[in-house]
Amino acid sequence: MPESASKVAGQTWIGPVRGFGVLCLLAGTLFLVVGGFGAFQRHTEATNWPAAEAQVSECQLQKSYHIRSHVPGTKEQARCTFQYDVGGVTYQESKDAGSSVFYSSKQIILIQPKVTQGKLARWIVQHPKGSKQTIHYNPANPRQISLAGADDDIQENTPEIRLKIAVSIFCVGLTFLLVSLVGRQRMAVAIEGLRPD
Repeated sequence: MPESASKVAGQTWIGPVRGFGVLCLLAGTLFLVVGGFGAFQRHTEATNWPAAEAQVSECQLQKSYHIRSHVPGTKEQARCTFQYDVGGVTYQESKDAGSSVFYSSKQIILIQPKVTQGKLARWIVQHPKGSKQTIHYNPANPRQISLAGADDDIQENTPEIRLKIAVSIFCVGLTFLLVSLVGRQRMAVAIEGLRPD
């Protein structure tokens, strides 16, 4: 077999590489949309929503039965109730803090998660009844409140992390697309070499 013909026959990897690159770009776009929306929402809450010095009425771990990937277990979520004043009116609203934690005796943990039961428990201890916590409230609806990043220590995936993931996946996708493009160009040269003079 001529050298040019062997080169053409060996280019079957181009299609899968290009397909993987496209998938990476689509996944990167999804993460970019989700992360971008989350970052925009947090920025809005932190800058456009007024801040209020709230008093912690209660902060506790809420437990519930949960099934994840067909594995039964328990889900824990830190939830706090805050009392605060807006325009002379006193409000008392509850808000989830951070991410939830799932654990099961049948669960196999390969990578230690950022948020653990211990971290949630420490958050509860650090926010006893009567302690102060700055919150932000929606001026159009003061009952809607936000911690505006104050609970990042117990957040598994912050908007900033999602944006970093999006950029990384985009770079991988572009790399695979460029590799497939170079492969197609080389294959075109090889095909041209097969044509009779």
